[in-house]
Amino acid sequence: MHKLYLIISFLFLTGLNLQAQPKLKIQPEKIHFISSFDRYEYTYLINEGDQTLRIDSLGIKENFYLVDFENGLQLPLDINPDDTVKLNITLTNFYKITEADTADTILIYSNAEINPGELKIKIDFYDNDYGICTGKVTDNLSNPVENSKIYFFYWGVYLFDSTVTNSTGD
Repeated sequence: MHKLYLIISFLFLTGLNLQAQPKLKIQPEKIHFISSFDRYEYTYLINEGDQTLRIDSLGIKENFYLVDFENGLQLPLDINPDDTVKLNITLTNFYKITEADTADTILIYSNAEINPGELKIKIDFYDNDYGICTGKVTDNLSNPVENSKIYFFYWGVYLFDSTVTNSTGD
């Protein structure tokens, strides 16, 4: 009888240990950018498990966001059980967003049971007002200038692209 009690206790305690694991909760699970003036949002990464949660990396499809953690934390980072880390998301390349880019997901890779975690992003504005830029870069004698760097700015403030001229100044 004593052996049976020890075996049952051992199996019970081993079973509890196998269930111990980190659990990632993202709060809020969805962020919403409503205008080009409201480009800063944040979410909390919460470890609801009973083991340390390790965030390995973030999967970001588009280069529209500047992502950082509070207090200058860097990846990979560990979140203790019942602890929270603030994830800041700044929409930076809003001038490149088209109608097809208004829904996105940031993937959060970790050692959690459900991996990766997903942070949904909704962008309610975009600018399809693209044009054509043509011309030649020449010197003061009207000779084409090769390998001249040309910068493209959005509203004269945000650098969003650059190029180099060819041998004909185009």
